[in-house]
Amino acid sequence: MKKILILFLLIPVNLLSQEIIGNWTGTLVFGIQKIELNILIEREGQELKASMDIPEQGVLKNKASTVFFETRNFEISFPEFNIVYKAELSEQLDLIGDFVQNGFSIPIVLKKMGYYFRAATNPK
Repeated sequence: MKKILILFLLIPVNLLSQEIIGNWTGTLVFGIQKIELNILIEREGQELKASMDIPEQGVLKNKASTVFFETRNFEISFPEFNIVYKAELSEQLDLIGDFVQNGFSIPIVLKKMGYYFRAATNPK
């Protein structure tokens, strides 16, 4: 009976972790400036991997150094740009959190998209 109970307790955690996999997009708004942010979260074996695109700034496929997701809490970091995004997965399955760069914090909501196609890089 204990084995069955443990199995049922693990199912919601596994299903929740699947919700984080995918393409996420949102808009950073500060003052009159708006910048689109796209994050792709994938699973490689047991690990989560992620990359970020900020097309307006020419940032494409920048790999995250850390990706953490547990009990609705999500954190991702991009040390190359001194960026950390901490969020919580809402009941509506949006990531609601703060984008912090060099100590400056901007609230942002990321919504999961069906597909996101990265802009192709121009060969030179």
